[in-house]
Order: sequence, then C-alpha cells, then structure tokens
Amino acid sequence: LWGVGTLEAEAGQWVWAVGEQDVVMRSEDAGTTWTQHSTGMGPRYSWYGVSFGNSSLGWLVGSYGVVMQSKDSGFSWSPQTLEGLT
Repeated sequence: LWGVGTLEAEAGQWVWAVGEQDVVMRSEDAGTTWTQHSTGMGPRYSWYGVSFGNSSLGWLVGSYGVVMQSKDSGFSWSPQTLEGLT
C-alpha cells in the first residue's frame, strides 16, 4: 500500500488505504475491518495518495498522472481533469 487517509465520520473513524493494481481499501471502524473497492481503471493503475474532505467527497492520485474523484464515499470513482476538480 502506498497511501493512507483518515476522516472522522459520525459513525467513527474512516480509514482509506490505496496501492498497486487499483487497490482501494476502506475501513469504517478505524482499521479493524476492511472492504476492498475498485476505481474500475484496472490493474495497471497504482494509487499513491488518497484524501477525503468529508464523508462523501474524496480524491485519489495515481500512476500516469491520473486523478480520480468520488462523490459517494468511495463507492464509485470518476477520472478528473484539473478543470474538473471541485
């Protein structure tokens, strides 16, 4: 894993971890249990950083200069351009 981000959410501390081969992991209990998610970009993409501004809005940065945005707590991801970041 290459990047870890945390967020204090109403239900407790959420933790995201990202890494090689499109790995995006999320814990809703401060790291006790984890759920794996995918951006849909495929295994050739690696993610180096993850950050969430609130419990819904987050970003990933990864290989090939790709930036992804989620507006639904990391359940789905969309590629972004610099002009598309909000």
